[in-house]
Order: sequence, then structure tokens, then C-alpha cells
Amino acid sequence: MLYGEYRLEDEIAVVKKEVREETWDEAWNECSKHEKLSIAQKSLAKGSTPEFVHEITGLDLDTIQGLVDK
Repeated sequence: MLYGEYRLEDEIAVVKKEVREETWDEAWNECSKHEKLSIAQKSLAKGSTPEFVHEITGLDLDTIQGLVDK
């Protein structure tokens, strides 16, 4: 786009799109973390080792150990 073709409306549309994408990414990450914690809790309750839970969920061992200590 040439400088003379700049339109504020176009810039606003781009910014709104970026904000929607960032909000979606944050929501997805939060949901994903919640699901991983749920899987970890269920796996530990069924007798899985913390190392195995780490392998299947990708959660760090400190977080998993916190679930074991509950």
C-alpha cells in the first residue's frame, strides 16, 4: 500500500483482528492447561507415575507433584 492510500479504517480493522487472535490464543491456552491438569489428576488417581504424567501432558514435574500432594 502506498503512503497516499493509507486509511485509518484499514488500520483499525487490522488492530481489531490482532486483538481477537491474541484473545483467542489466551483462551485456548487456558483451556488447554485446564484439560492437562484434569488428565494429570485422573492419571495419578489411577496409579500413573508423575514421570509418565509429565510425558503425556507436558506439565512440569513441580506442578504434577503439587497434584500428588493434594
